[in-house]
Amino acid sequence: MSFVLLPVSLEDCVRLVHAQHLGFADDAFTRASFPNVPLDAKVADSIERWPANFLAPGGIYMMTVHEDTGEFIGYSKLQAEPP
Repeated sequence: MSFVLLPVSLEDCVRLVHAQHLGFADDAFTRASFPNVPLDAKVADSIERWPANFLAPGGIYMMTVHEDTGEFIGYSKLQAEPP
């Protein structure tokens, strides 16, 4: 089983947002920061904000996928210092 690191595109938004919110849904910080906010509402809000966040200066997004199947595994965001 091998994996590959790929750059993220705007079209990858939905699966990245779902991974982020599902991965941290039960986290104490998330529960405290967004009490009584349904998961669907958090996901919808993040999808709406995704283009602005993705295109902000200095953001570098990468994702890991299974090389043979193309299955999404996870992603990371690196923030470069603006010039």
